[in-house]
Amino acid sequence: MRYPSAVESVKMLQHLHFQAKSMKLSVCIVNYHSEHVLALFLESFVAFRPKFSHEFVIVDNGSEGGSLKFLKEKFSETLTVLKPQENLGFGQALNRAVAKAKGEYIFLCNPD
Repeated sequence: MRYPSAVESVKMLQHLHFQAKSMKLSVCIVNYHSEHVLALFLESFVAFRPKFSHEFVIVDNGSEGGSLKFLKEKFSETLTVLKPQENLGFGQALNRAVAKAKGEYIFLCNPD
């Protein structure tokens, strides 16, 4: 089974602009040592220049150090990073991100 790339995923979201201009989208992501892929996705999404309000909710699930510090600085207005004390596993971490999300629509994204 082939999964869509980050750019393809963003293009699939284009139709949301036409459904409601004031709609809010929450992109929920669990990060585990995938900072490089995550940065590419966020940059692709922002380059798309969505016409709807959006946020990124990322659970940094067991990464070491300040691995997401550069993303916090670059996307500070739309990025929320949750840092649990321990690795929660994918399912529980994703549930935590969804619980924090504010969007009318939730887009679940796995950087694997």
